[in-house]
Amino acid sequence: MMIFRFFISTMIFLIAPGLAFSGSINGKITYSPKVTPSNSFDTGIYKNNCGIDVPNEKLLVEDQGLMNVVVSIERDNIGGTPGEYKLEQKDCRYTPHVSAGIIVTDNPFHNISGQAGTFQIKDFPSGKYTINAWHEVLGSKSQTVVVGKGNAMINFDFSNVAQKQRKNDIL
Repeated sequence: MMIFRFFISTMIFLIAPGLAFSGSINGKITYSPKVTPSNSFDTGIYKNNCGIDVPNEKLLVEDQGLMNVVVSIERDNIGGTPGEYKLEQKDCRYTPHVSAGIIVTDNPFHNISGQAGTFQIKDFPSGKYTINAWHEVLGSKSQTVVVGKGNAMINFDFSNVAQKQRKNDIL
């Protein structure tokens, strides 16, 4: 009976390593410089459809947590199931905001930092990965992380990155 259990456990490991050893990455994106709220966009001739103005969501920071950062794993052939993602527009605002700057990844393992700058990427095979964090104003940073069974932690600090100046901001 013991040999049978060992055989089954070994087969599960060999056939479905992603199920036997899957991990998650948890982290936080920070930005400590003082952020002055950006001016809203005037909707001009579209006031009837959009309202008077649309909030500028390009640089949102709450308690040093940077929001709207796309965090993704850089690696092909990881597996996983492609997901369906919903992009909605209401009052001339796209939700989620970062999908308005649409980011396409090679695999389904990504997330967007939320209100406190936190993110989680779940359930992928153990291994060594390059993790990219991209923000539409501050650019991108990368780090390497080793993921085993359970959770790995990784944090990105964009505090030393200067804001990019754009001549033509569009909605």
